[in-house]
Amino acid sequence: MFKSLKKQTKKKYKKLKEYFSQKDCVIIAFSGGVDSSLLLFIATKILGDKAIGIISTSPSLPKYELVEAKKFAKKYQLNIQYIYTDELKNVSYCANPSDRCYFCKSELYKKISEYADENKIKTIIDGTNASEIASHRPGFKVNADMGIDAPYVIFDITKEDIREISRYLGLPTWNKASFACLSSRIPTGEPITVEKLSKIEQCENFLVKNGIKIFRVRYHDTIARLELDTKGIKKLLADNKLRKDINIFFKSQGFTFVALDLQEFRSGRLSEAIRK
Repeated sequence: MFKSLKKQTKKKYKKLKEYFSQKDCVIIAFSGGVDSSLLLFIATKILGDKAIGIISTSPSLPKYELVEAKKFAKKYQLNIQYIYTDELKNVSYCANPSDRCYFCKSELYKKISEYADENKIKTIIDGTNASEIASHRPGFKVNADMGIDAPYVIFDITKEDIREISRYLGLPTWNKASFACLSSRIPTGEPITVEKLSKIEQCENFLVKNGIKIFRVRYHDTIARLELDTKGIKKLLADNKLRKDINIFFKSQGFTFVALDLQEFRSGRLSEAIRK
């Protein structure tokens, strides 16, 4: 456990705990990422089994992320429930417009709301943080449309705050890379299919198994473009066998070319390129 929190972060953390102490029962959309993991951990400390984390499984959720979420839940004895979301049946989602996330979040919170109604639970919580509001977040509109709480936004809790609090509490997720669904690897306007998502997932899973921790496999038809952090780029350039193995495996998944992006990975870069 980290020794202390910054003064402002400590105040935000206190408000977050007070928020949960005023609730009888809550549902948190849980992905195993930095943000939702902290929310569910704190809620569980205060509410016990009355804090419920709901994991949505669908073709857009990588199995390696699901495995990590389950490990975290088991380690901290969290109350986890599972639902299946079917956003790929929505033609608006599959068309992959710039507001694709709105249709995904609508499906997610529609299913979670059904669970909440069946179990007479009033509060559903989303892990969007204050740092994300300034960026392109069409999915956040669903919160207002469906009455979903976002305590991080309410208390101005940023990504930096979340990592600091997570580290203070000794959570292994404090320095975990930011997560985005597999559909985010496909350029806006390029239709989303189960086949494309499966291809991307297999390739990213191969990177995970070979020790690459921060990455995106961007889909460009016959080209797979790898975005890695500085450490990952150095690892790839220094390891001839790994580069060869990646090339062979990616091509076995149907890609003709495998390219390494020389610019360091940053979440949202594909969307930035589309908007320019």
